[in-house]
Amino acid sequence: MNKRFTFFLLLCVAFLDYMGVGLVFPILPTMLFGSGATLLPEAASQLSRGVWLGVLIALSPLFQFLASPILGSLSDQRGRKKMILFGLSMGLIGYLLGILGVKVSNIFLLALYRALFGISAATMTVVQATVADISTKENKGKNFAIYNMALGMGFTLGPFLGGVLCDSSIISWFSFSTPFLFGASLTCLNLLLLKWVFAETRIVKNPEKIEPLRGFRQARLAFGHPTLRFVFLAFFFFLFGWDYFSEFIGVTLIKMHGFTASGVGRFHAYMGFCYALSNLILVGRLTQRFSPQRLLHFSLVAGGVYLIFFSWIQIPSLFWFYTPGLLAIISLFFPVAATYLSNSASENEQGEIMGIHHSVQALALIVSPLFSGSLVGTFPMMPIYLGAALMGCGGLIFTFGQRKESFDEGA
Repeated sequence: MNKRFTFFLLLCVAFLDYMGVGLVFPILPTMLFGSGATLLPEAASQLSRGVWLGVLIALSPLFQFLASPILGSLSDQRGRKKMILFGLSMGLIGYLLGILGVKVSNIFLLALYRALFGISAATMTVVQATVADISTKENKGKNFAIYNMALGMGFTLGPFLGGVLCDSSIISWFSFSTPFLFGASLTCLNLLLLKWVFAETRIVKNPEKIEPLRGFRQARLAFGHPTLRFVFLAFFFFLFGWDYFSEFIGVTLIKMHGFTASGVGRFHAYMGFCYALSNLILVGRLTQRFSPQRLLHFSLVAGGVYLIFFSWIQIPSLFWFYTPGLLAIISLFFPVAATYLSNSASENEQGEIMGIHHSVQALALIVSPLFSGSLVGTFPMMPIYLGAALMGCGGLIFTFGQRKESFDEGA
């Protein structure tokens, strides 16, 4: 199959995955904190609502953490296509359980949906490895930027649709279950498309044994890696801060600025649009001119500094002017980080190194809501303050690691 068409199919998977991630951003906070929320008893405290929001958000990255290294290694050994199809199948089942959970107001069914969606999201490990398969060293950075643009476009559409499709004032039969139905329909179409037209990009003849709890071992290896330990640690703190901000800023907007579910959806959609646009017009050009190391250093250091200015904004309309700068910085991090790590791995280790990378990302996503999700209900500004502080720590750790590496080489 033509590499361009294969790349297009991979972009479709990435787009759909992040559309699904974004769908719930305006839904879950509104179902737990909005007026008329029915997932929990009316007498439930703000603290308990924040805890449940943290649990629901954390379940997806938890299962992504467990599944990413397994799917990544299996794709190295047995091919990419089977793993992508498996992940999409889990996503489809998860959406169907989400529809049922909303219909009967059962938070445990929604928790199961989040778990299965996490397994589905783990296929991003395989997709990134496949992008590396079909890329050359010269165009790898550009391809990862386009891939991240597809993620941004998916995240642009996801929150917007999540806010619109649950708004019964637009169409009477819209409800909180409608976004899940939409996601299930697109997942089914994508599953059939890849089943029939996607060509395998990797065949390996000597499969090895896969460890069920490989994610924990890979997380340990990441933070003990002889040359990349400070890089992975910096990534963890930076992602912890960014994930905490992006996951819980909806609560801040609802409680501090009076946003509705549609308003939260539009804001997250705007964030996704800015991210996609930055990857389209900015990242590809910068990766051609500057080394991944320099771009990583800038994004890791600048992210936390810029985020803190969010707390100064008192007029909601100013968010639209502030956000493009923030997302331009964030858009540099993800494709450049993937390129940096991919370049550090051999051809036979692409799935493995991307699995470790996704394990670190998923671990940050797990710790973020479980560690501090309960704080949001009591301190609505916490996503900004804690997010900026943690991202700043990531920048400091990366700077320290780079200086230590230079010192060791000089010695």
